[in-house]
Amino acid sequence: MQLYMNKILSTANDLLAMLFDGEFALQPFVINEQEFRIPCLGSGLMHDDISSMSTAQKSMISMILSYSILYQSQSRYNVISLDEMDGSLDGSNRSYFMTLLDNLMNILRCEQCFIISHNSELISELADIIILKDVPGANYGGNVIWRY
Repeated sequence: MQLYMNKILSTANDLLAMLFDGEFALQPFVINEQEFRIPCLGSGLMHDDISSMSTAQKSMISMILSYSILYQSQSRYNVISLDEMDGSLDGSNRSYFMTLLDNLMNILRCEQCFIISHNSELISELADIIILKDVPGANYGGNVIWRY
């Protein structure tokens, strides 16, 4: 288990260093009978656990950890599914989200990603889109393949 978790930590820190210029660095996980913590050095501050970081920071780090776990258990198809991953991000981080996602998919050699989101900013991305609720006056930059 320790070897598996160390690989996840190493992969996550490699991704964080590439994507955020070393601003964040996860520390060794604290896992025992009483606790499970993920200490993190972020923005010059040591956090006892990522839960004490800002909502946007938690979202980004959680996404990186998810990708690191995915990378350790890659399937033949490498398809990612994200449900409301961008919901807790502020406007500037939400606009950076798609760039980050594209970079992560390239690094981890993932071929497809399904994103479930209420974020109307994503409709301008070049992607196949399934619309369950139309946004009046929206300019869909992607390929709308189905509408409800």
